[in-house]
Amino acid sequence: MRITILSALIFFGTSGICFAESQIDDVWEYLTKKENSSQWAVISIEGNRGFLQCERYDEYLRCPFPVWAKLLPSAKFYAPISVQTSPYPEVEGTETKLYMEANQVKTLISLLSEKKLEYAEVYSQLEDEKGAVAGTSYDVVLILDLDYAKFENLVNEFLNIVWGAGITGDYQIETDS
Repeated sequence: MRITILSALIFFGTSGICFAESQIDDVWEYLTKKENSSQWAVISIEGNRGFLQCERYDEYLRCPFPVWAKLLPSAKFYAPISVQTSPYPEVEGTETKLYMEANQVKTLISLLSEKKLEYAEVYSQLEDEKGAVAGTSYDVVLILDLDYAKFENLVNEFLNIVWGAGITGDYQIETDS
């Protein structure tokens, strides 16, 4: 069973469609097809813990980059209940799960700025399966128009520059299909 973090929600499932390294454009096509109005995909490289994830929202793609989450260890499920651009007060008893180091976040923001891509730094309050506030999180969220033409380049640069993955490994693709 594989665990994938997507927009501070935790999804449990197995891998979906697989694409070869030369088929990142196929992932873009899958995400942007008119009939696929709520698709998602996670792209990583074997042997590296970095990943790029995107989810389709009607007329754009939302690509969240989780930085950290501070979660109560007793909760089994987390979902965002509210978001803002400044931190929420911490919930007592939470444990920090770090997904990106500070230097990686700085590199990511620099890369997105250099490419003149629209992003936001987002803080979320998270609720557990009972609807109680069970933690907070911080993500850098990228918004891509459906006509964005440099997705493969973005994937390669993100995985190489931010995660040092090199492009020698095989892409691992997970989708909702």
